[in-house]
Parts: sequence; structure tokens; C-alpha cells
Amino acid sequence: MEQQQLYVISATGKQDSAGTPEPTVRPTSEALELVSKRAAYESYLVPLRIEGRKLVCLGRETIHPEVLRRFEQTVCREVAIIPTSHQIVTQALQTVFGPPEYVEAIDLVEAVATRKPTAPNFQLHENPRQNPGPMKIIAVTSGKGGVGKSSVTANLALSLAMKGFRVGIMDCDFGLSNMHVLLGSSPKASLADVLHRKVTLDQAFELSLGGVFLLSGPTGSAELADLDYFTLQKSGAGFSEVGEAFDYLLLDTGAGTHDGVMSLLMAADEVILVTTPDPAAISDAYVTIRTLFQRRPQSKVHCIVNQVQDVRHGRLIFAKLMTFLKDFADANVTFMGKVRMDRNVVEGGRMRVPVVLSEPDSDAARDLTFLACRMAGVPCPSPDVKQTFFQRILGRKKSA
Repeated sequence: MEQQQLYVISATGKQDSAGTPEPTVRPTSEALELVSKRAAYESYLVPLRIEGRKLVCLGRETIHPEVLRRFEQTVCREVAIIPTSHQIVTQALQTVFGPPEYVEAIDLVEAVATRKPTAPNFQLHENPRQNPGPMKIIAVTSGKGGVGKSSVTANLALSLAMKGFRVGIMDCDFGLSNMHVLLGSSPKASLADVLHRKVTLDQAFELSLGGVFLLSGPTGSAELADLDYFTLQKSGAGFSEVGEAFDYLLLDTGAGTHDGVMSLLMAADEVILVTTPDPAAISDAYVTIRTLFQRRPQSKVHCIVNQVQDVRHGRLIFAKLMTFLKDFADANVTFMGKVRMDRNVVEGGRMRVPVVLSEPDSDAARDLTFLACRMAGVPCPSPDVKQTFFQRILGRKKSA
């Protein structure tokens, strides 16, 4: 305990608003040399000291194993964590590294840089699928941009993967692909490499955060911005090429109603439409649904209302959307659920760790986990009833 106080929490002269002394962290220089500012903020771990082959860090009481694994690969050491509160870790990070600079140019360039494709270091088919039937293709779309469509896609995929399903994401927002940024990965190949016959489709899928396989889309390519599914099929990038690889293949499509987006929605088994309470988002969502049913009347559409206050608010927004669809009485449109407004979603995006991993007990994370369970037909507790401290402890013991 004395050693922990020496390196971790020692009172300074400053006090917070409650009159509690603010903690300060005094890491050793050897520990600091191992950890960059970016790695510390992405993992929410503060290096303290080196003990043999271990790096001792200050961290939150709960950290996702995948986040820890990625951090250990970065520092090339096993990591031992001294658990503490989220608030103390935040203060310690700012004390040691200064305020987070989430939009540093070097990080942005690294995130979107084109990498030379290399052979994958894993086999796509080496682990068994969970569903006995055919792969389910789900297109996630929206009427307009900025409603959180890609974030919803990433979190649904991670939630399904954590339930044991084999999940792939195909970034189909051609020209403006950013799923690899949300998942904190640096892809070696992209869909552009498949189209140019440099790699096959299954080689282009790469294992990403949380066990999700990601096929990154072409970034910043004007010539590929208007791709449609027919072109993908001709180039060997049709969904049948990986039909035995996944339980679920999620397509993160672009927003709007242009032909490329519509071709993907019509090729999918089901469509998830993400909207928000914003009137423009509701109006554009209606146009998207109307266009889809005009072209493919048998489509199945599930609506997720993002950034709402509660489930009642979500149902109200869905009801408004359905009033626009009164001329499509036979349209198969259902209310899938809501995702509450939550600052943790934004914070997770800045750290490039989706909220179901960064803050699994937050409102948005529990909503998204519940929606993923509904997709897969597996039981899940209601996201509107928070578990007590003792229920969470018992749940962890059972899972262990």
C-alpha cells in the first residue's frame, strides 16, 4: 500500500469542488518511455513503474480484454493494473500527459493512410460459426449523414461478437469510409484492393477490435464513390464470396437514396435505418424508406432512433416517421429500439474505442447491447433497468 501511494495517489495543495485533495501521479521515467500519449488515452491506462517484465499501470476497475491486449502489444510487456475510479484515471492522464489532443494531424494521417496490402496473418474460416443457417446480411443506412449510423454499426457488430457470433463489417460508405477509425485499426488492405484484383475478398477482411472482421472501404477515391452492388459482384466482391465465413455481415452504407446505396439495401436480407429526433433526419429517413419500397416492396426495415431521452421519446419519433408512410400500408417497417443520448459515445469515438467496450455500463452501451441481442434472438436484460452493484458482481462471477 505504501508503494502504491508513493507512485499513485499523493495529496497536493489543490482541492476539487468537494474539498477532496486532487491525486497526482509520479511515474518513473522508464515507464513513461514505453507509453505514448495516444496509447495512454486510447486505453485509459497511466504508466507507473516497471517491475521485472511487467508494466504497472493505473487504470479503471473494468477494462475490456481487447483494449488491454492492444495496449500490451504496443508496450511489448505484460501489464498489471492498479484499479481506481474513472475520475482519478482522467485526472492522472491529464497530469502526466496534458489535455487530450484528439485531432492531432499525425494521428489523422495514420488513420486514413493507404497501406500496401500484405497477406493476412489469420485464416478467416478457422473458427466455427454459431448460426447453422446462411449468413445474414444486414445493411445499416440513414436518410442523412451525422445521425450516428457508423457508430451504431460498429457497436452492434462488437456486441454480437462478444456474444460469440462471427461478425464481419463491410464499409460501404464508398469515398468517405471511416469504420477503421471508429474501430481503432490501421487496415493493410481495402475494398479498392479487391476491385483492383490485388487481394481476394476474404483476404481483405482483417481481424479488428473486439474480434470483429473489417473490410475497410476505399477512402477519398472519387472514382469509387458511386460503386453499386452489381459492380462489386463483377469484381469478385459479392457477398456470396464470404457466405460461409460469418454469422452476420453488416454493411455500413452511405446516407441518402442514390443508386449505389439502394443497390446495397436491395441486396441485403434486412435493413436497419438509423434516424434521430432532428426533423430533417426524420424527413430524409422517410424518403429513403419510400425509395426502397418503390424498388423492392418486400424489403424488411427496422428503425433505430438514436440520441433520444428514453424509449417513449424513441417511439414518438418512430410514430412521426410512420405518419409519413401512410401511403405504404403494407410496408414491413418495425421499431427496433432506441439509443439514448450519452456523452460516453462521443468520448469513446475520440479514443477510437466504441462505447460498448469503453463504457459498457453506460446508457447507450446497454441500449446497443440490447438491440444486438434482439437481432440475434438471445436473452438480454432490459437496458432501462440498471443493475445494482451486487447484481453486477454476481454476474461477473457467473461469467467467470
